Amino acid sequence: MTGTLVLILGSAAVGALISSLVNGLFNWRAKKAELERRDMEMALKMAELRHQQLMAVQEWNLKTGQPQPVSFFDPLVTVIDYRDGMEEYRRTGHWKKGEAGHGGAS
Repeated sequence: MTGTLVLILGSAAVGALISSLVNGLFNWRAKKAELERRDMEMALKMAELRHQQLMAVQEWNLKTGQPQPVSFFDPLVTVIDYRDGMEEYRRTGHWKKGEAGHGGAS
């Protein structure tokens, strides 16, 4: 009887351990996917803001009669740069391209 009880309790403990491990892995992957989704939303918003800033500067230059050459950029590359920057900042606490100032970002 005691051996059976130990076997049942041991099996329950192993089952609980496996269940908690699987649940933990699932939660970790879900949180990682949510963080990646939020990073993408933020990168898209930052690329949109950059585009709006470029348009506002160009409109200002046209209104003041000082047209400047327009600098076009690929929004996909910009979004990828922002995503890479967020990952770099999360790992190191710094973003080299972002800290380079206006001359470093194109």
